[in-house]
Order: sequence, then structure tokens, then C-alpha cells
Amino acid sequence: MAEACETLKKYKTTPVWIVEDHNDALYYIYRAIGSHHLPLHGVTMVHLDSHPDMLIPWKMSADTVFDREELLNTLSIENWILPAAYAGHLDCVVWVKPPWAEQIQEQSVSFYIGKHRTSGTIRVSSTESYFLSEALFSPESQLENKRLITLHVLTLSGSSHTTHDETEPEVKRMRKDHKTQREAEKQDGTAQNCLSKENQNRAKCTHDTVQQRCEDAKSIPEDLEVTNRKIMMEILSSVRKSSAMILDIDLDFFSTQNPFQDLFTDEQFKIIRKLYNFERPSGADEDALLTYTEGRHQLLEQLEEICADLQNGTELKDIECDTSRKELLATLVNSMRETFEDNLDFELIHLAGCTCDDTELPHHVSCQEEITNLTAAMETMLSCLPTPTLVTVARSSDDDYCPKSQVESIQEKVLECLEYLYADIHVQLEYLQQD
Repeated sequence: MAEACETLKKYKTTPVWIVEDHNDALYYIYRAIGSHHLPLHGVTMVHLDSHPDMLIPWKMSADTVFDREELLNTLSIENWILPAAYAGHLDCVVWVKPPWAEQIQEQSVSFYIGKHRTSGTIRVSSTESYFLSEALFSPESQLENKRLITLHVLTLSGSSHTTHDETEPEVKRMRKDHKTQREAEKQDGTAQNCLSKENQNRAKCTHDTVQQRCEDAKSIPEDLEVTNRKIMMEILSSVRKSSAMILDIDLDFFSTQNPFQDLFTDEQFKIIRKLYNFERPSGADEDALLTYTEGRHQLLEQLEEICADLQNGTELKDIECDTSRKELLATLVNSMRETFEDNLDFELIHLAGCTCDDTELPHHVSCQEEITNLTAAMETMLSCLPTPTLVTVARSSDDDYCPKSQVESIQEKVLECLEYLYADIHVQLEYLQQD
């Protein structure tokens, strides 16, 4: 990794901030920047999640990023990363995704993020469907205060990954010894100190050996289950050039739900897809993409207003829109009144509709073996990377993205992995302090 600024402070132990809503992680990242543990610029974020979280608040002024309190109050779980990139803090984002996540395909790509000259909002020059479907595209020529950002997208597979419990008894023993000694230290802070340090040094030695092997041989471990090893090498190169690294983990990376799936019937979802459908041009002509973006923008804005009006009591007959969409709305509303009766929530329709583009939200509730294998694969991947300055972890269970029945066991597995990799961590359960 590139030399960080000499004035940066170092944490005595690697902090691990555990939050409930994922966007709350940004508060602790900004706090680390403010306390000079992270540099102001040039940071890489390694982001393990079933979702990219790289949208941008649609109507938010670009200048909001320079007012931390207003920014944090504006963001939500799907749009908290790129505003930090526009502010200059992140210049590289690595989205490590499980096999069932398809919102952005595997690639290494660079694009500009900047302030749109006309609207004053944040837009990107990327023509990825993920951004186009949210009307976030703008040509580079229309962006001011633009910054180049690199995005790596890598699929981490645990399907055929053999767990440590089956093939690495030494690692398993080291983990058990380390955990035993850590528990003993809580009861006796000095008696077991030497043995604990020995286990920490073993863990560090294992980490350093794997990392050195990657650097010397310009390769990655053969047991690392990634679908594109070339992208993994590009990730290693990017991380080493960065001033610092943030590790960010959403527990729904290991098992995830589409919270809208149980709210609507298949027929209702089919209508919602038609209602929000807007055909993308087949080519990459800039004028065609601009026309599409403007049309998509108008459609989303119109549907948002319609859902708000219906929620506020406006009769469907008084809603102004084209005939075909009004007919779809009527069919949908009649169907949902049978399902929801007096609890009909039109804002939910809009939230669900915004997820209906080229790909839908992933839904894959993992079995225990899949979770274990993905955790082992994550550990192997992270052993190739430098120790992060800090770690943020999002539970994502209150909003039903990570199954409530699994979140505690997943969190325990992740913390065991982090403790093994980084020897000494300071876990802070911030979600327990939140209302």
C-alpha cells in the first residue's frame, strides 16, 4: 500500500464499528477522517455486500457533501458510498458480491463523478444500467468539479470452497487457542498475556505470508474462489496504491432477502414492472442515452408524485397520466386493496417500482453450509489485502435484507474471522445504542 501521510494517527487496535442501517457506517468513516486516522483523499473501500449501495440521492445538491450533518441526514442505505467519492475521500471502490448479486457485472472500470452543470446534483459518466435506470448518467462534458473513480466488481464464490474446519486443522486449532486466550484475558488481564501475544503473532505471520506470496509471485491463493482472477489482481494493485483501506461488510452478503417479495403477489409485481418500465436504447450513442435519461427521470418523478398523491387521498380518477399507465394503476390498486385492505401504502409501490429495472433485488436465503463457505472464502480473500484502517459492519436486519433468524450467527462468524485476520480488534456494537 502507498505511504500514508506522516501526520496520520494509528489506532492501537483495529476498530470494528457495527451498525444496523448501512448508511450509518459513513459517520464512523468521516469521524476517522476528522481524527486524522484516515487521509482526506485517496482511500479505497472494499465493500462486501449483496447490493452495490452506489446510487446517489436523486435531488440532493452536490454541495451537500460539504455539510457533514446535512449529508448524513440525507443519505439512505442504497446511496451512501458515491457522495463520499464526490467529496474526494474515496477514489476506488471494490464491490465484492456473492454469486446471486447481478446489479453490476464483474469488471474493472473508471468513470467520472461530478456536479451536473444544469441541475447542480451529483451525476456519473458511467453508462452502466445500474446508473442509467436511476437517471444518474451525464456525459463527462456536463460535469463540473469532476473526479475520476475506479470501480472493481468481483464475485466471491463459496460454492466449492472447502472450509478450514475440514482441511486446515492447524488454522482451526490456532483460532480456538486464540479465542480461548482472549476469553481468559477478560478474567485475568495479565496471566495469559504472553501466550495470547504468541497466538496473535501466529495469526499475523499467516496473514503476512499469504500477502507476501501475492506480492512476490504476483498471484493469488489457488483456494480463493473468485470467478475472475484478473480482476482480483487489479484489486490488489489498486489497494497497494491507495493511501488507506476501509473494509466494509454487510451481513446480507452471506444471506439476503428481497423485502418487497413477500409484500406483493407475483401478479402485482408483474404490473409494477410494466408501470415502471422504460426501454433503454440498444446502442451507446450519447444523444440516445441523454434522451433515455431525461425520459426515465420524468417517468420516475411522475410516478413518485402519483404515489404521493394517492397516499394523500387523491382519487385515481383525478390522477393525470397517459391512458396505458392509468389502466395499469387501476388494476394494481384494485388488486392491492384486496390484499392490504385498509393498510394500502402507495409509497411502498414506488419503492418497489424503483427496484424493477434490468435486474431486481437479489433474494437468496443461504443455508448454514453456504454461509460457512462464504465466510471461509472471504477470509482467504482478505488475507491477500493489507490490514484496513478500520472496519464497518452493517447488520441490515431491521429492514429485512439480512434474515433476522440468521443475523446473530453470521455476525459471530464474521467477528471470529476478523479477529483471526487482524489479531487484535476493538468491536463496538453501535447498533445497540441506536433507537
